[in-house]
Amino acid sequence: MRKFLFLIPGVLIIGWGGLVALQEIRQWMLDFSPDFSATAPSAPEDWSFVVLPDPHNAEAYLQTKAAREMTSEADRQALIEEHTRLYGQMVRQFETDILLVPGDLADGEWFTKDLETRFEPQLSYTDRVRAAADIVYGSFFQAAEQAGFKTILVATGDHEYGDDPWVPLSRRDASIPVFRELFASYFGGHVKRTLPENAAYSTPTGTVFEDTSYAVRINNAVFVTVDMFSHTARLPKQALNVLKGDLQTVTGTVKGAHLRWLESVLKAARAEDSIEYVFVQGHLPVLNPVRGRNTSIMYFDDGQHSPFWHLLREYEVDAYFSGEVHTDTLIEDADTALLQVTTRAGVPRSMVTSVQVDADTFTITQYSYTPDGTLVETGRYTAKTDDTDASSSGVLTPVDLTEPLLNYDFDAVRDNRVPNAGGFGAYYDLVCAPCGVTRGNGNSFLTGGAAYITEGYASPTFLRSKPTTVSFRFRSDDQGRGVLFSAANASLSKGFALFLDAGQLEVKHFYKRARVDFDGNLADGAWHHVTLRHSDNAPLVDLQITVDGQPHQLVEWPMTESPSWRDLLLTWRRGLDSPPNHVLSLGGHFVKRDAETRAAFQGDIDDFRLWGRTLDDWETEALVQEFLDP
Repeated sequence: MRKFLFLIPGVLIIGWGGLVALQEIRQWMLDFSPDFSATAPSAPEDWSFVVLPDPHNAEAYLQTKAAREMTSEADRQALIEEHTRLYGQMVRQFETDILLVPGDLADGEWFTKDLETRFEPQLSYTDRVRAAADIVYGSFFQAAEQAGFKTILVATGDHEYGDDPWVPLSRRDASIPVFRELFASYFGGHVKRTLPENAAYSTPTGTVFEDTSYAVRINNAVFVTVDMFSHTARLPKQALNVLKGDLQTVTGTVKGAHLRWLESVLKAARAEDSIEYVFVQGHLPVLNPVRGRNTSIMYFDDGQHSPFWHLLREYEVDAYFSGEVHTDTLIEDADTALLQVTTRAGVPRSMVTSVQVDADTFTITQYSYTPDGTLVETGRYTAKTDDTDASSSGVLTPVDLTEPLLNYDFDAVRDNRVPNAGGFGAYYDLVCAPCGVTRGNGNSFLTGGAAYITEGYASPTFLRSKPTTVSFRFRSDDQGRGVLFSAANASLSKGFALFLDAGQLEVKHFYKRARVDFDGNLADGAWHHVTLRHSDNAPLVDLQITVDGQPHQLVEWPMTESPSWRDLLLTWRRGLDSPPNHVLSLGGHFVKRDAETRAAFQGDIDDFRLWGRTLDDWETEALVQEFLDP
């Protein structure tokens, strides 16, 4: 059969009838050739910039967060003055006029019917959203510029698009194009309007990301801001957001002409000898897991295996700044000198990240504010341009993703607090509720009650079906039913829980129940060792379980209403993030709202460890040998 090619206006037909939108072909034909040499400035010997991820404070110019009441003009002006003062402190403290915001400047819930009744009800929906943006974005620029920031680079966050979930055919989903247009006008447009004449500026012209993704040269560095939110109404398979269990129309991806633009920018930056540094900012963490607090934790699709991260590696990007998760994690790429720096700003008087740059090093410093407004350093990371002699401290000490993130041995419990010896550190200490700790034979273990992760912090490796391994020992002679550990909501209806029930192990996950195929009774008073392992996007049926070193499978519980549990992705829910309803608990399911322990386990638990990866078989076998003899 002969091949053919002919054109119909708006459509290109290729081969045996395949249809490709002409707009997509045009995008592939776009010429992205940024030139960062034409206006090469003479860089000062040292300079700095400030990074403020997830401020979530600009919404207050429009409406109060708690009561959802409209902000009066007098209160708005007072807030602008307060923020001007706080931003001004940063300008003076860090001697900079450069501000980066990796997303979530505002809450952006301007599509709601509730706002329609309180704000400009006479306007059309689109005009009302524009009016809201005028107030929120306009007031932010007024405060930041009055404070002395001259270069303001802001990335889109999920809240700039109304926050997830983006349910098909919903008003929020339908609003994404206008949200993107407004962001481009204010932020990409602002950068173009405020840059010096003939300054280098690049954006993926001709794509929907024009002026929401952009690159600029400042001193001896190129800053690339990336809009990571791809919107489609076609509901592809990858739009299955396992975070909430619903089909959604937005995913964290950079692809097609957008990705090609990014490569052209990075290639041009590295081809220019006068450019020492390349910094990229986007909202979503790429390397995972990361610490998280009060967050749904939306990750970037395919993570370190994505074409986006491949490009950052290939062109030796120095650091990628992200937000989303409301706390601090620094991760060194396993194969290159590339850093992922995930921090949190909160309102301008909560936390702030400063980056000091000179010819040989750049130093990232994280600060917190004391109640009297004093800045206190909480972490520091200094990188060398020759990739040697990096140093770190505090919350910016790199997390080693090959080691356990959570590690509780109960040997150093003080004041009802169980230290976390894993990579996520003290943020993830356990609090007893209350619980007992039994000591004997040089070893300690949890006895009775429940221990839970401290207020507000999630265990993000549980989320979005990421690779996870859990290992622990237990013993009991109780023939009743109790929770060994859980990561679920108050009713245990959403999330994951592992029970010991009459000597048998049972899993409960999103209303579904399954039991471990084990012949015998584990409530025999002896120590037993359990590992649970799952890989990326694995369904519940593929959960790998070993008991005392022997592999076992999940089988359908007799009371399960249908076998659909087999296809349910093991997501572990967002449900660890915000008490009172969602807590990671050991030895029972602790509900902070009611200050009670539900389904308490009657027995002992020891050596609980959690990895953000799937351990190999040989590693699991080593755990068995280590743990079976208490």
